[in-house]
Amino acid sequence: MSHLNRLHVLIIEDRTLISDLLSLSLEETGDFRALSVPTIESAFEVKVDKEFDLVMLETSLANPVQIRLVQDVVQHFQPAKTVLFGRSTDPMFIQNCLDVGVSGLIPKQFSLEALILALKLIYTGQKFVPSDQQMAAVTDEALERSSLSRKEFDVLRKLTEGLSNKDIMRMLGLSESTVKMHVRSICKKLGAANRTQALVYAQRHGLI
Repeated sequence: MSHLNRLHVLIIEDRTLISDLLSLSLEETGDFRALSVPTIESAFEVKVDKEFDLVMLETSLANPVQIRLVQDVVQHFQPAKTVLFGRSTDPMFIQNCLDVGVSGLIPKQFSLEALILALKLIYTGQKFVPSDQQMAAVTDEALERSSLSRKEFDVLRKLTEGLSNKDIMRMLGLSESTVKMHVRSICKKLGAANRTQALVYAQRHGLI
């Protein structure tokens, strides 16, 4: 890949040795130009005069990464693709990150070759999450039994995390009134008086 066609990667990683080794390894392939910063706040500062194709966000920084901060990174660096980078992460957290626009997860256990292939795949617009990190999808049979639509199930899944209607609205790209409508519909279809009863029903019947 020519110098002009290299993919520009921003690495957000607070361990200097790891970030330096990763930056050097990527640049030595000839396909990437890499810049590393230790915090999300410092990443926002470099955006002023630089454009990136990929942003690699370490999932276990000194301060735990919250979903709102992940969403801020995704929005701030668009159209760059944001990728989680770290060790095994809670599947629910991964799914929430995908819901707010993250393009994938690359485990630190990957070889350099596998990491490079994953980055190039993500750059083309495809999502990448290793199969052992993906959440088990609800079966069509379970959805049919409950009469829930796929969107209602997505809302139900977010309710299990204790998220507010506003959080669900932001993650799923819905209006708050639509979220409320889905919650009412879920309760009606599951024969529940409120969202707590709906969650109890869903857990007992293997929906979540």
